[in-house]
Amino acid sequence: MMGLFTHLNDLIKATGIKPLFDQVESHPLMNNQDLIDACQNAGIAVGVWSPLGDPRVPLREHPTLQALAEKYSRTPAQIVLRWDIQRGVAAIPKSVHRDRIASNAQIFDFALTEEDMTQIQALDEGLRAGPDPDHFNF
Repeated sequence: MMGLFTHLNDLIKATGIKPLFDQVESHPLMNNQDLIDACQNAGIAVGVWSPLGDPRVPLREHPTLQALAEKYSRTPAQIVLRWDIQRGVAAIPKSVHRDRIASNAQIFDFALTEEDMTQIQALDEGLRAGPDPDHFNF
């Protein structure tokens, strides 16, 4: 995790410019919350990629997310996207299915409780869907 802070610091040092936006991998099983908090505290907006995981990060079947989906009469994807909104990050899920795209937009008429937010946050396992920026040949 510290490497990600190093990447931002290197960018700022090399350019003299603090970025306005950082896009990072984040989903319940790899929330990257320390980096998100650091960016937000520095006035850097955050967008998350892979907010719903991928085949290696099966969020739709996760029992905690399924239970919350049942509690709110929502889908697990809607629960995750609402969690992102409440964390103050921009999340744009990828889908080619019209019904999923429409469903993913139905997240603004409910709110998760603090307890539910904490429960989702606790799912973090450091499970990446994409490459590790500390071990990636840029």
